[in-house]
Amino acid sequence: MDPSFKVFVESLEPKFYDLVSMQPIKYNKLPPHLPKKGLYLFSEGDNHLYVGRTNRLRERLREHCMPSGTHFSATFAFRIARQQTGHSKATYKTKLSRPELVRDSVFGPAFRNLSMEMRHLH
Repeated sequence: MDPSFKVFVESLEPKFYDLVSMQPIKYNKLPPHLPKKGLYLFSEGDNHLYVGRTNRLRERLREHCMPSGTHFSATFAFRIARQQTGHSKATYKTKLSRPELVRDSVFGPAFRNLSMEMRHLH
């Protein structure tokens, strides 16, 4: 194994533990000097629900919390709606595609409700 890769891999575990042991922070309480790039974790107690990675951290978190979030920007709400409605398998075909699911009479309202709930993180 390449030595520099080994050092990188070995550095990941402590960072993982740092991430999962952080105190939760609501969007409106984010520190003013937030790093531009980073990982973020949505959790409910000890139940870790969603991990995201971005090159524009503050903006990405805001997108998750916007009431007008789309199926591309509010991906956490979209995934939860998939679980709640039984549409857990992603597809790249027109049938059950993301835009079609948002228009679905069961999935659409579930996704919109979850998007609105995410607003409370704001």
